[in-house]
Amino acid sequence: MMLWVGFTSDGDALDEVEAEDEEAAKAALASGEHAGQFVYAVEKDRFDERYARMEEEYTRREDALCRHEAAHAVIALSQDLGIRRVSMKPRPFYSDGRKDTQSTHFSVAMTFVERDSRHPHWFVNTRASLIMAGWAAERKLDGKPDWERFWNEGGSDAIEAKSTALLICGYPMNQKCKDGMFDWAAGFTDGIVNDHWRGIQEVAGCLKHNRETTGEQFEGIIRDMRFTYARYPNLKDLVAALNRLKQARDKRLKGLD
Repeated sequence: MMLWVGFTSDGDALDEVEAEDEEAAKAALASGEHAGQFVYAVEKDRFDERYARMEEEYTRREDALCRHEAAHAVIALSQDLGIRRVSMKPRPFYSDGRKDTQSTHFSVAMTFVERDSRHPHWFVNTRASLIMAGWAAERKLDGKPDWERFWNEGGSDAIEAKSTALLICGYPMNQKCKDGMFDWAAGFTDGIVNDHWRGIQEVAGCLKHNRETTGEQFEGIIRDMRFTYARYPNLKDLVAALNRLKQARDKRLKGLD
């Protein structure tokens, strides 16, 4: 028998149970008040090791990490996405229920609205700024201007940004499309983080003290702040250029049929 720690798909911790394997642990956990919920289980020794590692990381980079997660949340709210929770507590699962097999992570749980993720305008205005906001906030704090580091050190955010780019630039990725998109997205994200820096600072201060806020608490912190979409020149030119690249790629692929 092994000791297991259970979690819901939102990453909320349940009880600890003894069981022979993961399936038995999940069955034991998904009962009582948690009946009907999708439950995960992690061996306690493995989770404790990962939790300790992330606690050490939090202590070492507390200010930057709090601003990182605060930026994701504040920028999401500025773009009309609902916030369920902002947390600096290590969790073994992503907010959409995906299992984190590499390391426990900090998180923002959001409610997404349906949008056309294939459209460049959507990517630049919403997806890119949301994904890249955490890195932009850390850059603003430490003064390091190199966005190139994002691709090597941005972790799951960088992975998600690359996968999102594939929706527009295709695979194998059109390098000119990717470079143009992310040069723009980096500048756009820096701008929108600057626009909402006061809100990011407020939420980060709360996270530093409490380590977690609910959606209601989060909205209460920034209720009196006015959110506006950042507007920058030449956005239409960028969208037109990306659309032309996409059309050229589609014609090229069609010719291969």
